[in-house]
Amino acid sequence: MKSTKLMSLLIMLALLVSGCGPHIKSLKYSSSGETGCIPEDIEISYVDSDALGNARVWKAVCKGDIYVCASGEPVKCSLEK
Repeated sequence: MKSTKLMSLLIMLALLVSGCGPHIKSLKYSSSGETGCIPEDIEISYVDSDALGNARVWKAVCKGDIYVCASGEPVKCSLEK
């Protein structure tokens, strides 16, 4: 668990340094409706993007639960098994 938190922190730091900060914020908001968590309680631990930088799949962590989310209309998230 400790290494997962460290990895999440390193990924978020790398994304912020690369200029993807606002992108992470939008993923938190997109995930909130599906997870039942407020955006401030969500950490984004993984993002798979297309060639244009648009997120296709990401992991949203909230209250110890990990959700796998997919872009679309609407965004869909499910608990990771």
